[in-house]
Amino acid sequence: MRVMRVLLVFALLLTSGCLQGSPSKPTSNFQSTCPSWTEGTPGGGYSGRFTNAFAEASFGDHNHIGTGKLSYSTGGGDRPLDMVQIDFHWSSTVAGGTTHWQPHYVYVVNGTMEGRIYREDTGEQVMFTRLEDGPNAMPQDVMRFPAGYHTNFTMSVHLAPTTGETNPGALHINWLLVPSQTVGRADAAIDYLVTLWYRNC
Repeated sequence: MRVMRVLLVFALLLTSGCLQGSPSKPTSNFQSTCPSWTEGTPGGGYSGRFTNAFAEASFGDHNHIGTGKLSYSTGGGDRPLDMVQIDFHWSSTVAGGTTHWQPHYVYVVNGTMEGRIYREDTGEQVMFTRLEDGPNAMPQDVMRFPAGYHTNFTMSVHLAPTTGETNPGALHINWLLVPSQTVGRADAAIDYLVTLWYRNC
């Protein structure tokens, strides 16, 4: 499934005129137009559980992204962190010849889960787009998930305009479970991976 996600990233960047080549192989020799990106080391992930939230008290948590990873060294020199992707697709690992699948999702019961993304250095809220909505997707400021099971999507955050100077910086996501006003208790679970992309030019 990670291969499928990378292919989707590649297709969208290519159709927007941003990339020619493979963003999943930093050492590959490809011809690119600017801007283009290199995928860095794994950005980690987040797994959170939100339980026993009642109508009079919401339940929150936060996830820090990119701390200590603002640049990525390759054979061509250091690249600045420029794009972060929050991935809710299934992923797989192989151990002992066996493939193990891991779901990534947002699951909400009797409430709504909200996520807002901020820069660590300034506290400024940043916008994001849903990768599956294509290169012309409208930026959004709140990830909002109603009751239910949500999976197989990716949120993308650009730290600077793609035609301007880079502005690398760590992020944090504030997650907030807002209980339904008609039901006493709300519960939720979140699990996702983070991919860090570094600007080549």
